[in-house]
Amino acid sequence: MITATAIAQFLRYLKFNGRAPLTVTNYHYDLEHLRKFCEKRKLEVQDVTSETALDFIEQYESEGKSVASVNRMKASVNGLYRYLLETCIVTKLPFAAFRHGKL
Repeated sequence: MITATAIAQFLRYLKFNGRAPLTVTNYHYDLEHLRKFCEKRKLEVQDVTSETALDFIEQYESEGKSVASVNRMKASVNGLYRYLLETCIVTKLPFAAFRHGKL
């Protein structure tokens, strides 16, 4: 599935399930980073592996992001992938191993 499509469906799901508009906006902001990363590497959401996920988080962290920003990013991508797992779009959670705090 195209990453942008998966993200759009997830954001729609969040809205439908009563998430606050600011929460949806924050997810959108965070997941745009993932979309650009995947687009640059010509990856679809189901192609992301644990290794690719680590590359993504390290790249995001190297941009000088705070621990709080990195943690929010991890939560956002984990939320997306849990949704994709529930909807049978992916069969694995590539970001599941990441804990809060700097790598």
